[in-house]
Amino acid sequence: MGAAAALAGLSGCLSVKRELAAETQQTIASWEKRHSTAAKPTARVALTWDDAVARLRTGNDKIRAADLDSLRAAENLRQVRRSLIPQLNLQAGYNRALDGHTTIDPFTFAAGVFFDVPGMIGYKVRLEAAQLSAVRSGLARELVWREQMVELFRAFADNAQLAADLARLVEAEKASPAAPQRFRAVLVQRRLAASSALAESDERVGRLIGEPAGVFACVASTLPVLGYEHAAERPAAAVLARLPLRLAAVELVALRARELGVNLQNWPELNVYVSTPAVYRRTGGEGAFWTTEDVFAGANVFWTLDTRGRRAGQKRLLAAEAAFRREALERESARLSRRIAHALAALSDTDARLAALPATTGASALDASVAAQRAALNSERREWQLVLWFFDDNRWSPSGPMPLPSPAGL
Repeated sequence: MGAAAALAGLSGCLSVKRELAAETQQTIASWEKRHSTAAKPTARVALTWDDAVARLRTGNDKIRAADLDSLRAAENLRQVRRSLIPQLNLQAGYNRALDGHTTIDPFTFAAGVFFDVPGMIGYKVRLEAAQLSAVRSGLARELVWREQMVELFRAFADNAQLAADLARLVEAEKASPAAPQRFRAVLVQRRLAASSALAESDERVGRLIGEPAGVFACVASTLPVLGYEHAAERPAAAVLARLPLRLAAVELVALRARELGVNLQNWPELNVYVSTPAVYRRTGGEGAFWTTEDVFAGANVFWTLDTRGRRAGQKRLLAAEAAFRREALERESARLSRRIAHALAALSDTDARLAALPATTGASALDASVAAQRAALNSERREWQLVLWFFDDNRWSPSGPMPLPSPAGL
């Protein structure tokens, strides 16, 4: 009866329908409570660049997912090495007749040690695969970190600019109480459009830093200088994009490792085993210790001929995949090269167009047009600077789990 009750209780604990219904109700209740008590933010919280980076590090979903992948790969590598550690097994039991009459000790106990001695080739293959996975996850995490940092810089600068534009429109509307109705309607329309754009920018910044419910006022003066202002400061295209090149190298090494794994299948398998009883066993009131007389050793060789052509087919498929991956990596390398060369050329072109703009001296329509052109060119320049920043390894510190650009070097 006790066992039956335990099984019934266990079945109740594992009831999927019951657990799902309870969790659904709890989630709905939490949702309703959030919307009934949440108050809309009335003031924008000032957000500096350093604070935004700190929040990005701990709150960004993509960065946290990359951290988890890297942690998983590191743990897999540790488990491969720990597989050489002996494993201790303990077993205890209690046996008794139902009528209660017995002359044998009902307690049993056994202690054993299990050694896993892998083959040199098999262990080396597993170890190198785990090392390769750990390296790749680390590089992928760095790539995600750079992508999110560049995206944060872009969102931060846009948010600050949109807030400044909205403030100017509000002041212009307040300063024109006697303006014609048509002119004021245009100002109101522009203000509403700017307010909507700023709300979208707020959501974008909040999503990046992991606080979508927050409303932040990005302080533009805290943004680091991107650099690359002068042609002499800009690196050559040949020294950029080292991070994607390292990822490409990992892909190629993985392809060669898979080719080696297929070739090793043609080798005979050698199994060496040692059979030994428990280190200590106590049954029926008597104890028995491990002795060499009960140890048996053996070896066997297993070799399967590829009569069905399965391994040959795997080699052909892998060769085709390797050729495709190498061509894809070459095309990606060419694409990155063109992108970097285009960014460098575009920066030089933007410099020339900015230098050709006349200086503004007043508040005339011509001066306003020149100022708008200068703002557009500066925004264009920022995009090309971000491209160089992303690919410039010298601007990303190698120390720490997630490199940050040094503000002093920006």
